[in-house]
Amino acid sequence: SGPGGVLPDEREHLGVALAGQEAPAAVQLALVVLERLGARGIDVQNAERPGLHPTRAAIVVVDGDEVGQAGEVDPDVA
Repeated sequence: SGPGGVLPDEREHLGVALAGQEAPAAVQLALVVLERLGARGIDVQNAERPGLHPTRAAIVVVDGDEVGQAGEVDPDVA
């Protein structure tokens, strides 16, 4: 639509790939970014995610809402 019209639903995403690093490095980076953004109530929970190693993956939760995931790429995917 034209000027002053309704904008579509837009979401911002951040993706990071760390070459040669293990899952804890990805989790630490996620925590640093969230803390710098002022997030409070941050929790990291083990979780299986498609495409990530089944025992080296986690979800990142802020105030009860899942906001991201971190982990190593599954060797079968790599």
